[in-house]
Amino acid sequence: MDSALILHVGNSRMKWGLRGARGWLAQGVLPNAEIGTLALRDWQNLQRPARAIGVNAAGEAARVRVESQVARWRIPVEWLHAQDAGAGIVNSYRPAAQLGADRWALLAAARQRAVASELFPSPCVAVNAGTVVTVDALDAAGAFRGGFILPGPRLMLQAVAERTAALRIPPGRVHDFPTNTPDALASGAVSRGSAISAWLPIIYGCDKTCTYCIVPFSRGPERSRPFDEIVAEAGRLAGQ
Repeated sequence: MDSALILHVGNSRMKWGLRGARGWLAQGVLPNAEIGTLALRDWQNLQRPARAIGVNAAGEAARVRVESQVARWRIPVEWLHAQDAGAGIVNSYRPAAQLGADRWALLAAARQRAVASELFPSPCVAVNAGTVVTVDALDAAGAFRGGFILPGPRLMLQAVAERTAALRIPPGRVHDFPTNTPDALASGAVSRGSAISAWLPIIYGCDKTCTYCIVPFSRGPERSRPFDEIVAEAGRLAGQ
């Protein structure tokens, strides 16, 4: 297997990795504003990849900056885009091309993993947690049933800080019952009772037997919830 440079340009950060026959050879994460430093910093001593494959959610300017850095190896970047069908997936998004390339790539990876690991692939949910969080559903036949887009915890906290000058305070930690403002904000951004987020279990139990964990004994073996049940609960939560 020839090495491949995998690129994910998100809304605020770029993630990259060099993949070879034996796994990941190098990886990195940096703010989008620093993409122009890659050739002279992170990639200065990186071995030449045979190809570069990427998804871009940050717009045209970010794409141009990335391509200018990859140009040092004189290889093109193969940018992935959502299609009506491909990689074992039927895309129900309308228009199909409007589905983010990062979401499309994650769905393709989830489908390929399901097909490779099961004789009869199960439905699955693909979650990408970045600046925004996307939750997308694939049925057992590989049809994309749709998904949600919601702000991530950092984006929620930034929105609060921008609208309430008095709450521009240091980051806090998540607790069940926060006793200070920083922790109250952090906990509110990811709480079960948040107005714009909720917990949606998609699997119960665990097949592992780690010495420190009681889950396999208290909740039994790993088992997925029925696809229609997950979708129905997601609809109820969205309507609250």
